[in-house]
Amino acid sequence: MLQEGFKFAGIMTNLRIIRVNELLKRVIGDYLLKHYASEAMSITITHVTAADNLKVADVYFSVYQIEQKEQALKLLIKLRKNIQDAIGKEVRMKQTPRLSFVWDKELQKAHRTFALLQEVDQSLPESAPTSFGSTLPPPNELR
Repeated sequence: MLQEGFKFAGIMTNLRIIRVNELLKRVIGDYLLKHYASEAMSITITHVTAADNLKVADVYFSVYQIEQKEQALKLLIKLRKNIQDAIGKEVRMKQTPRLSFVWDKELQKAHRTFALLQEVDQSLPESAPTSFGSTLPPPNELR
């Protein structure tokens, strides 16, 4: 019976972290849109991963054009304190997590996979049925 209580507590902790991650993602995205729309227009907060103790959180981001990655990272690092202050004002937490920003490589992998699928689709003879290009948006629309 005692072990079941530990399992339940672990599930509740995980659900709490998931909710906190989504809340942080929304607050950070809203803050950037509200206060720095022109500078942060191409930045997308893809997900947030907070530590179990909620003292630190990794904020994953992507940009519309890969060439803007370094510029976006510099802006996010510059705004880190302001973003943390906004989280502290909007989210009721014992302690606001210390944010670190991480380039999200997953979208870049998705773009590359899509490009490879299109390349395969174009190399197949006309008579071969394919549907690679018909259901997926172009890489620049995968956001």
